[in-house]
Amino acid sequence: MMKRSLAYLMLFYESNKPLRLNDVAKKLNVKMPSALETISRLIVKGYLTKIERGKFQISEKGKQYVEEMIWRHAVLEWTFMNKLNIKSKDLCKAISEFEELLPKEIIEKLCEMNEHPYTCPHNIEIPHPGSISSSRKYKYCEV
Repeated sequence: MMKRSLAYLMLFYESNKPLRLNDVAKKLNVKMPSALETISRLIVKGYLTKIERGKFQISEKGKQYVEEMIWRHAVLEWTFMNKLNIKSKDLCKAISEFEELLPKEIIEKLCEMNEHPYTCPHNIEIPHPGSISSSRKYKYCEV
């Protein structure tokens, strides 16, 4: 999935409520046709659902995807900073460029190697697949 699509999903995930098309376009600083095109693709993939005309919400599949991406990002960041001693201020941005490309099995091994860290280096809680609380909202680290 493209980084732009993740920005849309994060907006819906963090809002925790249905959003109108015009609100999405404003918050993401895009034109309405562009927002509608991306939202339509996310609906086809099952990440968003249409509530009524011009109003959408994140699906369970979308929530799971966002939480997996938060987990992937945090585990990679933790590994780079604490195991490889890479402390670049641009590390979060660099990781976001490839976090989705690595097979899940590699992220799982890194998570295990790091003893399943509970927070990223910026003290943001890490969701772990299989133990994610449905009542919690996790944050995507963008330091």
